[in-house]
Amino acid sequence: MPNARDIRRRIKSVKNIQQITKAMEMVAAARLRRAQEKATACLPYVDKLQQTLESVAAHSGNRFHPLLRKRANGKALYLIVSADKGLAGAYTSNLLREAVSHMKQSADVGMIVTGRKGRDYFRRRGYALVNSYVGNSERPRFSDAGRIGQEIFHAFATGEYDAVYVVYTHFYSPMNQKPMVKQVLPLAIEGVAIQAQAPSGAWHKLKGYFQEEDSQEKPVWATSATEADAEAEETDESVDADSDDTQAADEAPDDIYIVEPSPTDVLNRLLPRYMEAVVYEALLQSAASELGARMTAMGSATTNAQDIISELTLNYNKVRQSAITREISEIVGGVEALQ
Repeated sequence: MPNARDIRRRIKSVKNIQQITKAMEMVAAARLRRAQEKATACLPYVDKLQQTLESVAAHSGNRFHPLLRKRANGKALYLIVSADKGLAGAYTSNLLREAVSHMKQSADVGMIVTGRKGRDYFRRRGYALVNSYVGNSERPRFSDAGRIGQEIFHAFATGEYDAVYVVYTHFYSPMNQKPMVKQVLPLAIEGVAIQAQAPSGAWHKLKGYFQEEDSQEKPVWATSATEADAEAEETDESVDADSDDTQAADEAPDDIYIVEPSPTDVLNRLLPRYMEAVVYEALLQSAASELGARMTAMGSATTNAQDIISELTLNYNKVRQSAITREISEIVGGVEALQ
């Protein structure tokens, strides 16, 4: 059984660790608030951008756009958003387990990994990485998301990969974070019958990364906003006509857009921005999840340290009381021997 001196040293050591875990918990809590605000602020932008893309594609008839076309099963590119640091409980292990499980569904995969933990994990196991980005897992910047998004976008648009997935941790609360796998390319547009294969020579007709729209086809949404206003003014001749127009406008679908100069040009502009926004959202969600997991883990560690200190203090008091009792017994025994 350890003596009182050893127990005191152990108590001092655990108290020092408790101070560290408490400080890390407070730092994570302070950073979490800002990270959570950024992640929450990014969601409406990404959702609206995706709704706009879906609406333009669904009502344009532009069914042969390369990034909307589902390809045959081939190479898949995974963006895995991990952490740079540890001490976050099972945050990293849960994410990597989900990534490895999903990658088994593809015969040939490539990986772009953010965060030292993920990079080192796959390198130790012999995986070939397309690229890795480290140093900004807790404080991601949009410039970082832009570089990653452009790299992914170029790899898919040139036909190097046939599908793109983002593996990240979605933040629900400091106590609840869930690893998720999201397919971002090709886009799944509801209500559009995407062709499995492109028409002959489609990739040679790309302007930039995209296919040009057939110039002979006149889309129904090609009416400009100015023309629409002029037409409305011509029909606005009476109060009854105004009422009819208002009622018709109220009954029109909210997702119908007047697209200028053409749907292809709009998609060519929006799709790269959408890729960057999706990557940035994944980085922000993962940053908030990492900080939330670290705050929770350090809070548990602080509580456990206090439990250990209480137990050690009890043992110390027992050992000390035992030593005092033994000394008293020796004194009493000596006095009795002298009588």
